[in-house]
Amino acid sequence: MWKDTMLIINTDHGYLLGEHGYFGKNYMPNYDQIVHTPFFLWNPKTGGAGKRCDALSQAIDIAPTLLDYFGVQKPVDMLGQSLTPVLQENSKIHEYILFGYFGKHVNITDGRYVYMRAGRSTADSLLNNYTLLPLHMFYPFTITELRKIDRKMSNEFSFTKGAPVMKIPTSGETAPDNSCYQFEDHMKYGDLLFDLKSDPNQDRPIQNSEVENRLLKAMKDLLDKNEAPKELYTRIGL
Repeated sequence: MWKDTMLIINTDHGYLLGEHGYFGKNYMPNYDQIVHTPFFLWNPKTGGAGKRCDALSQAIDIAPTLLDYFGVQKPVDMLGQSLTPVLQENSKIHEYILFGYFGKHVNITDGRYVYMRAGRSTADSLLNNYTLLPLHMFYPFTITELRKIDRKMSNEFSFTKGAPVMKIPTSGETAPDNSCYQFEDHMKYGDLLFDLKSDPNQDRPIQNSEVENRLLKAMKDLLDKNEAPKELYTRIGL
């Protein structure tokens, strides 16, 4: 079966079990234990059993890898890259990658350094849901939230292929399950920069303006490429 079967094993996210003094995965900074997830890939065309690779990759690379394997052209708005060159030649397919949660730190890494950019403002107007289905994970948007819908449907993203979407500002109100949207919570941590080479456990944030400025430039380039909402740049002071 290994001669004609591709196998991909990946996870959604990690989970802190006391590391950094936290339990869980979504209210603390995006440490590697959460975001650097296990990933195993067997491609019968390239082989490589038991080998490790340190090239940057993301979950969005899985679909292009499958399409490439079957000789199917990937859509123009699919930003992931096929991992086949990585398996064949250990090629670099990403110089930088973005990651994070909605409304919290915007993060970037080049594989050695990890930079976490905190928000600068909690203004509702700087954090919006763009959707045609106004649902949170477990319940619908509240009436208060729906009353804030921008009456002019947003049509600024090419990946919606011309379909306008609702633009709904976030709020700090209590949700039906008695939780509260605390998008500003991450701001208490401020910006964080880690050197994974000297500090793989991310215990000691560093100060290095040269590295920070380089990663900020790369962050803006990737946000542009991903068609980030204009207000996001203001929210994180970029």
